[in-house]
Amino acid sequence: MSHGQRCLWLNGLLYGKCKNECTKGDKGQMRELSNIKRKVFFSYAFKDTDKIDFVSMRLRERGFEIMRSVESLTTMNNLKNFITNVIDECDCFILIITDGINKFSMMEYDAALSKGKNTFVYIKKDIFKGDVKNSFADKIVGLWENEDDLANRIIDDISRYGYSYPQRGYQFEIIVDKIFQLYGCMTEMAKKNAMYDILAKKENITFYVETKALRQRIIDVKTVSNAVASASALAQDTNSKFVLVAANIFSPRVQEILKKNNNIIALDISNLLYIVKDNDILKSQLISILEYSVDDIEPKVPTGLMNLLGTEYSDIDEKTVTEEDVTKKLIKEVQSWKAKDKDSSEYEDLCIRVLKNLFEEDLGLWSDQQRSNEDLYRFDLICKIKDNIQVAFWRFIEEYFRSKYIIFEFKNYTRRITQKEIYTTDKYLYAKALRCVAIIISCEGEDKNAKKAVKGTLRENGKLILSVSNKDLIMMLNGKVKGDSPAEYLYSMLDTMLIELDK
Repeated sequence: MSHGQRCLWLNGLLYGKCKNECTKGDKGQMRELSNIKRKVFFSYAFKDTDKIDFVSMRLRERGFEIMRSVESLTTMNNLKNFITNVIDECDCFILIITDGINKFSMMEYDAALSKGKNTFVYIKKDIFKGDVKNSFADKIVGLWENEDDLANRIIDDISRYGYSYPQRGYQFEIIVDKIFQLYGCMTEMAKKNAMYDILAKKENITFYVETKALRQRIIDVKTVSNAVASASALAQDTNSKFVLVAANIFSPRVQEILKKNNNIIALDISNLLYIVKDNDILKSQLISILEYSVDDIEPKVPTGLMNLLGTEYSDIDEKTVTEEDVTKKLIKEVQSWKAKDKDSSEYEDLCIRVLKNLFEEDLGLWSDQQRSNEDLYRFDLICKIKDNIQVAFWRFIEEYFRSKYIIFEFKNYTRRITQKEIYTTDKYLYAKALRCVAIIISCEGEDKNAKKAVKGTLRENGKLILSVSNKDLIMMLNGKVKGDSPAEYLYSMLDTMLIELDK
């Protein structure tokens, strides 16, 4: 083993890039991370080290401790036992495949499974076929295109299993970071345990940005009081400002607290809605992470921040792609879709993009590829109906079907779906978990036996399953372009089903 490899293999942990010796900064970082309990083990081919370095850096920025093996260390005695012991220390295991099955990585993967670790598999999208696809046919696999995409997918996935703060918080940070960049700021994410989340600089002004994205509509006093304490602890002057950005509403009590602290600039959801009102992409991203409806919230100008940034948002964001353009592009994609030429993962990606376009203001969570019943079953997507929703269809679902969560299944079939797909989806529906409604999206819709199965499931078990075809998707997208509500189309489908339901 070389000196560089010995330095990297410190107590079974591998940090950063392979170098001839560890720098003082590297050792300091190792000491800082030694108390972190969120340990993630990366398994990969040695030739992909540069790619994994980038992904590791992104995860360490989020507070994870990275445990990595190196395939070239095959001369080490009892390597298999050594790797097994290191995996035993981790909280979750991640297998990354770039161009084929690697025996060394599969040994580690088997060790992780034997230890009962939460395992995640990520495969380069363009190689997910043939033997690679067959090897993981019964597993949940994340497909990725580049290192940035891979890092985002890993962070999102493991966040759902409690190894980081909620996915929503991370997504909100990214949105706020983009907003400051669009105003001409240079930004960077804060280090772990900092009193802020984002450091933004423009000309001679430094902004310490703290972000908060709570589930509820109104942010609580304690959360804001903690932000006020952080602002007071930071050394500020005329050239630095503490900015609190919340994806929630400030109550009158919170507004009083903020007024007493002149050293804080505070933005709530009404200010954010104003900032993104002319940027359909950012607006879509913001609304999709909220768990409450914003239909009754009036956008307000964040005057204090605008004055400091000294420019109008529209002067910077010379965006030409509108939401209508995106919708029309989706219509063409669905119209030209041929199931025999595309795989299921591509269809899933298309369907999720269509659903977000149609229902992002009504539904939140957007959690895809979910396990259930100890991996016996898997559903493609689950969404949560936002709180205080005013759209009639979703209110009806909440009130009469007692369902807060909607399950979506995507079937890239050249034929119509059968009763088999209906009964399989029925297994995912569970009244006590507030999920009694599912929507199956398929290329050609359902056959006559599937229609009978849908009615039987509703009549006998009180579970609602709607079958939506590509043609239905096109109808809803076209309706949105014309100004119609996509949910009204689903409401009409439900009306027809209930009217025709026999005893």
